[in-house]
Amino acid sequence: DAGTAMSDADDLVVCPNLRAAQIYFHTPRQEYLERVVAELMRDERIDQVLWSAEFFEEEGQGFHVVSQARGRLHVRPGASGPDHATDEYGNVWSWTGNLEVVDGRVADGVITFGDYPNAFERINQMLNLDVAGHLWVTSKPGYELCLAHTLIHADGGSHGSLHVLDSVSPLWVAGAPADFGPIHAAWQGTRPENMRSVDVVPICLALLGMAE
Repeated sequence: DAGTAMSDADDLVVCPNLRAAQIYFHTPRQEYLERVVAELMRDERIDQVLWSAEFFEEEGQGFHVVSQARGRLHVRPGASGPDHATDEYGNVWSWTGNLEVVDGRVADGVITFGDYPNAFERINQMLNLDVAGHLWVTSKPGYELCLAHTLIHADGGSHGSLHVLDSVSPLWVAGAPADFGPIHAAWQGTRPENMRSVDVVPICLALLGMAE
């Protein structure tokens, strides 16, 4: 039942959050993973299934991403394989498999992402959270994930997946001091060089007088 803690009788617990869900296994095992992934891939509304390699593989590194039509991808931080590139933020990644899983493309040694902005860094960060589920699931645009006794946000805005429609939004600054520009060097009088959440946080801290 939704909202109840995992018991020894449970194989797994599903925690939906609009267009994404986390799955926690009672005992993470490769055979359980394969069964759940195969079942999820039968549903045309599922976009991607993601998991950290260290949960299910001895000496596993990096993470895996699977989709129905675009295949599989195994990604590792660093230049540890023949296929590697640097993203727009200076992070180096290696991979095996099909970059179409995350709409990735490489030009002049730089990897960029179309429908899934900054995919590698975002996936790596979320899967390495201490409280992250063993398995993450995202839905295709137009769908939300829920359990029998949970609600969806019908006819309203939604978020949670890696898709660009869930990931990119305008940044508005209103009511800032007249000397806002010099408060933090990252602002440089206009806007941060990059517009990730981690780039905007220092601006917010500066406005609140909490900058280091």
